[in-house]
Amino acid sequence: MTDLNGRRALVTGGTRGIGTAVARKLSEAGARVVVSARSRGDYDGAAHFIPADISVPDGPPRLAAQALDYLGGIDILVDNAASQTVVPGGVLAMTEADWLADLSSSLLSAVRLDRVVLPGMIAAGGGAIVHIGSNAARLPRTPRRKRRWRPTARDWPLR
Repeated sequence: MTDLNGRRALVTGGTRGIGTAVARKLSEAGARVVVSARSRGDYDGAAHFIPADISVPDGPPRLAAQALDYLGGIDILVDNAASQTVVPGGVLAMTEADWLADLSSSLLSAVRLDRVVLPGMIAAGGGAIVHIGSNAARLPRTPRRKRRWRPTARDWPLR
């Protein structure tokens, strides 16, 4: 990984899974890292933790303000926080409220955070924003094979 000494990073959804791995790699590369999630859970990483619910409209600006206060700026934003409504009847059984909750936590949270963080990156002459959207952590892992696994419609039944 590139030398990130002096860089400041914010990783949402950073207390477990993909977010924890990203935060760890950024720290190992020399970046100062802040992680956020709704709760700390079992997180015991080296990054500074800030509790935040970015699915609500005022969550991203509050998180960004606290991270900026702690880091003095944000050079790297890894937006990994999201949630997905799981309905027993599948996606066709999801209500309008289910869809709006998913859009708020997965899409609008990213837009709101970008609006706060991006102007500072532009003023500083650059930065990096990475959005991660996946429910792969919930899917069963397939056995390792010589050829690469490619998901098919069978792997995600609509029920």
